Amino acid sequence: MTKQIRDARANEQYSLSVVAVTATANTLPTAVTAVTIADADAPTVVELLELVMSLKAQLDLISNA
Repeated sequence: MTKQIRDARANEQYSLSVVAVTATANTLPTAVTAVTIADADAPTVVELLELVMSLKAQLDLISNA
């Protein structure tokens, strides 16, 4: 790694942004503490969305602590 790349990486600013998720039809699943995926080889979109919502809720708790 060159010195220029190391210097550039050292000066990078990292920030997290809020991602808004909305639904135009039906409702999004709410965060839960346990997510069940019936078939790990072929999870459904709903199962994956529940997992994402649960992970987001946990990250929100950590960032607000």
